[in-house]
Amino acid sequence: MRAKLVLVTLLVVLLLVAYQAQQRVRGFRQAETVCQAVEAEDWERVLRQSDGFEGKPTQERRVAGCRCVAQIRTGQAGACAETLHTLRQRTAHEDWIPPPHLTLLLLDWMHRQGQLSSAAELSRRAASAYPDSAPLGQAEIELRSLVEDEDLVLRDITRRLDRSSPPEVRVHLANRRTDRHEWDEVLALTDQLPDEPTLRATARHLRGEALAKTNRMEELQELYHMLGEPSEAPAEDLARYAGLLGHNNLRDPRTKNIDLLRLAVDRADEFEDRVFLEATISLLLQALATVGDAEEIEETYARAKAILGHEVDRFTDDDIQRIAAARSLDQDQALEVATLELHPRGWQEGDTLHLAPDPAAGTDAPFVVRPVDSDRVRIQRTPDDHPFRWVWRSADGGLCGSGNLWPLSGRSQTVPLVRADFCPQPETLAVSQPAADGRIRIVAVLLDSAEWRIVRLLQARGDLPLFDHLEAEGVVGPIESRPPFTAAALELILHPENRGQASIASLMHSLGREIEGLNFVGTNPLRGLEWFLPERTSSLERLAEHRRIASVLRSFGSLADGRQAEILGPGGQRELLRGFGSSRPLTPAEAAAFGPGIETADGDLVAEMAADFDTIENLVARSDLDLVLFRVASFDIITHSTLLQANRPDQPHDTDFLLSTYRYADRRLGAIFRQLDADDVLIVFSDHGAKTALEHHPSALFFAGGGNVPHQPLEGQPHILGLTRLFADLWQLDSDLPATGLERWVQHEP
Repeated sequence: MRAKLVLVTLLVVLLLVAYQAQQRVRGFRQAETVCQAVEAEDWERVLRQSDGFEGKPTQERRVAGCRCVAQIRTGQAGACAETLHTLRQRTAHEDWIPPPHLTLLLLDWMHRQGQLSSAAELSRRAASAYPDSAPLGQAEIELRSLVEDEDLVLRDITRRLDRSSPPEVRVHLANRRTDRHEWDEVLALTDQLPDEPTLRATARHLRGEALAKTNRMEELQELYHMLGEPSEAPAEDLARYAGLLGHNNLRDPRTKNIDLLRLAVDRADEFEDRVFLEATISLLLQALATVGDAEEIEETYARAKAILGHEVDRFTDDDIQRIAAARSLDQDQALEVATLELHPRGWQEGDTLHLAPDPAAGTDAPFVVRPVDSDRVRIQRTPDDHPFRWVWRSADGGLCGSGNLWPLSGRSQTVPLVRADFCPQPETLAVSQPAADGRIRIVAVLLDSAEWRIVRLLQARGDLPLFDHLEAEGVVGPIESRPPFTAAALELILHPENRGQASIASLMHSLGREIEGLNFVGTNPLRGLEWFLPERTSSLERLAEHRRIASVLRSFGSLADGRQAEILGPGGQRELLRGFGSSRPLTPAEAAAFGPGIETADGDLVAEMAADFDTIENLVARSDLDLVLFRVASFDIITHSTLLQANRPDQPHDTDFLLSTYRYADRRLGAIFRQLDADDVLIVFSDHGAKTALEHHPSALFFAGGGNVPHQPLEGQPHILGLTRLFADLWQLDSDLPATGLERWVQHEP
């Protein structure tokens, strides 16, 4: 009996084994059939035979891969990702990592579905499972950085690198470190340049930027073959080297940066990258617009057009003519008055023209209002660095049009003006502030390079309700910023009382640094003075003995004062200002409010500006701060890169990027003003104006309002160095900081 039971049991086991073997064979054959159909590109049969397939884990994974191929080839990539995702949800497959190309598809789908943590974890495991896959390595960097501390992610991935790791991953890490300004890490990641030409060029550029930022001149020269004579270096290396020097305030001890650009352009036939050649020519023209003569500018542009076969990026023929004329003006060649005969078409009763005043009236002069009561309005204007601008307003204040035109010296010009069919009403500022709390807080926002003539145009259009409110209720007028450079202005704000030799040395050193960097001149003749600059107490530190101050000036140059991002006071307290973002994209609502100009905007600059205003709002929301002093640096770069375009005669004001930037700033400043209570003061000022795209003007903005600020014009043109004395007087503090008249309007308590 026992033997019979054993025999039966053995028979059952054999039958079970045979069945399982049959199922394995069947599953294997079905999997083979499905994947053979892939080879035959019979996608319909693949999808039909793979639907609902069940088998061993290896068979299911193989069939899923073949099914995915068919889904991708029939335009169903999303269905492929769902197939993979569904399979991985089963216990037998939870540790399965699909092949790299399928894992990438799955990661993209998970990211789109909002499964960020799961995608990040899968990317980590996939990059470890397939260490030779560059796309998976790059995906890990991106996805994990979304949900983990980016620095820790970058460190973790860097630790796993070895010489066999894909160079794309190493370069991607270097790029992220560049975004974070972590230059030592960039240099470590680029110590060996990849062999692949495109990747090598990218890594070389990142390394060059890091070497420039850390002032490693000899290594930078070696990287760009500049250890010998500049004329011996490849032309493209010359241009890249000169560009890095100019953008990082460095100089070659042998020659000026502008001469390096001249030498590179003279060898234009050696450039393989024609786009880079055009960028180099554009950079040279920008430099010549500041330091060249009219003849060289015109000759360089004509030669560039012959080389490229078209106009140079950012320049038109008319631009060059205007730049050459401006340089002639600087060289004391007098320009004669132009006669402008304006022909307003379709005018209606009560319409007015708001016209830019003659340059002799000053850059801050408001537009002149002329009634439109005929088909001709005759005026005279002297040619200047900026175009003549006009605005057409309806009887009820609606905006019916605006534009630019360049007066021609000694010529008569007929200018047709066309009235819009619809004249929209300008925005107004709704001011609703909290009640006064008896404590005066000051918010001072420096819009770097903000120009009076742009502000006056936009005020005439009704585009700047915050500026209009400050002018209607507060103190407004030009202040002098001479010499007109950011580094010089900040030096004088922070150390206005030091009239001795050390102060002059510091001022001239910082001035030399800014000229060499901004204008690509390339030589700071007073560089040696940096050895003689003593440690000094700034005016903000003196005020911080009595108040708590947040200072974010962030200037370039070598002076430590110019890199402030800190909180001072009260007393001797000092701490770094932490936790504010360096950039963020505009929200959809902001982009809509920014206007059509956002379509041509530089995303990095707009993102930086948005984050700056966020930081100001966050600082103003803090109850412990008595002063928030903040420089919006992106204003300067935007001005220098877009003023030329904004000044063109055919440039529409509604969509211009630079004008949209001012409108955006006005809206953000309006929101900040509404955060202040009734005895707080908002000051909006600039460190200099913008004479041309690359030249500054010493007349700077000053608008103050709120609190007990009276309604009156600013008397004279007081110097910007009196700013911190103004802060002291607003707080009714006894101070020996130099007074320049900027504080004269403050109402002192008895």
